[in-house]
Amino acid sequence: MLIKRFGILFIIIICGLLLTVSASANNITVNNVELKNLLQVSPTAEIEFDISWEKSWRYGDNFYDAAWIFAKYSVDNSDWNHATISSTTSVGSGTGLSIDISTDNKGALLYRSAADFGTLSTTAIQLQWNRQSDGVAYNAAKIEIRIFAIEMVYITQGSFYVGDTNNSGTNCFFRADGTYVKDEALGPYQITSEDAITVGTANGNLYYDDDNTYDGDGAGPIPAAFPKGYNDFYVMKYEISQGQYCDFLNTLTQSEQNIRTADTLTAEDASGHYVMIGENITAVTYRQAIKAGPDPADGQPYSFGCDLDEDGILNEANDGEWIACNYLSIMDLMAYADWAGLRPITELEFEKAARGPSAVVDDEYAWGSTTIETATSSLANAGAANEAANQGNLNYASCSPDGPYRCGIYADSSSSRQNAGASFYGVMELSGSLWERPVTVGNATGRGFVGTHGDGALSSGYANNSDWPGYSGSVNSSATGSGFRGGNWSSGSSYARVSDRNYAALTNTFRNVSYGGRLVRTSP
Repeated sequence: MLIKRFGILFIIIICGLLLTVSASANNITVNNVELKNLLQVSPTAEIEFDISWEKSWRYGDNFYDAAWIFAKYSVDNSDWNHATISSTTSVGSGTGLSIDISTDNKGALLYRSAADFGTLSTTAIQLQWNRQSDGVAYNAAKIEIRIFAIEMVYITQGSFYVGDTNNSGTNCFFRADGTYVKDEALGPYQITSEDAITVGTANGNLYYDDDNTYDGDGAGPIPAAFPKGYNDFYVMKYEISQGQYCDFLNTLTQSEQNIRTADTLTAEDASGHYVMIGENITAVTYRQAIKAGPDPADGQPYSFGCDLDEDGILNEANDGEWIACNYLSIMDLMAYADWAGLRPITELEFEKAARGPSAVVDDEYAWGSTTIETATSSLANAGAANEAANQGNLNYASCSPDGPYRCGIYADSSSSRQNAGASFYGVMELSGSLWERPVTVGNATGRGFVGTHGDGALSSGYANNSDWPGYSGSVNSSATGSGFRGGNWSSGSSYARVSDRNYAALTNTFRNVSYGGRLVRTSP
């Protein structure tokens, strides 16, 4: 029995019957899942599975990609819960692989331990599930487990620069010299540790403009606990895709789904609606293709998929599951982060992920130069896993069609860093596509962020980390502390520059055609 899902692999055990299901997400494929030792009187059981993904790499000690792997479980058709992973018993049959269990036991990072490039494929990985700590009995009648995998890129520890030497119109970071003249940048600022950073116009300080309400208050300090990007971390290789957001929605209760979509689901009349755009929308808008499936039984969760071609059949080969997910509010993004065991990226980490340790190039984009290739004017294989652009390396206002494209669209086997639009470390679409939504240093709320990770559990559909943007009382229900970096498909190219901070502290709570995001995980 095979049941297709995007971005997950799930198995159902009913009275000892094992059903194995395979699926793929954004070049990651997980299949052949099996629970070992399930019926033994033991606090743990092993989850065994195969995994592969394309365009994986490792060069030397500090340049490699990885997969963040986590699991959700349901017992006797109950709500979905995050599985506790206590250890690994096997890294699979492939050679040169390593796996690190996160310190909070919310998941694992799989990556190459030896230099190589191409498709990574391994079988029989085993993660030890501590079902006892999750309250799951060894003889439960019915257990369903879903495994999720997200492609990540390792960002190494080390010093780097923020800002630019040409501050005109960008409100960038810069190093003050005591003779600060407004709108005259005095050089980029080097971050050399995770120590607190003094903000001000005195000689040697970090400074940034406070000439409008969107770039910040010009204040500080930036506390030691605020993640600055000096320490190593993992960042999502791509922005969240529409298929990945469907995966998220498909593990929520109906009331939670109602909060994390723009349509009204509780009336149970949303079947066939494109639910991220607004109320009762029946047509794709700016390539947002997430649609609700048939109306469920009273109070039961909806099933979501993508339908870019508008033929009423979800998740066909050309239905857009691999397109970056727009119409995400900051609360949607925070909820996804909490659910996945990840955390928001900071705007300092954003510049580190783009530029690496390299010297600053004035007005550079994430690929390290000011060169924008001829704008995209058409797509081949639209909506498919191999959707391709006829030209370009930046999705911005001069491109067509309007909307986000497939995650990683500009990269192929022969691409240079510039052709691919890739960052120093190989992170895709940090310039253009959709706005990134990092934690800002431009207000006190943002500066209070200490880098906690999500625990996999939402509070009535909201994230509940008290240091995250928008925390109010018990949940993250506003946008205070967040901002915008990296530009988007509907704006001019200048906003896509690495140092641009025009909207770095802008607070918006709504969903928009150009709002997306990606997340990070502090290195174990």
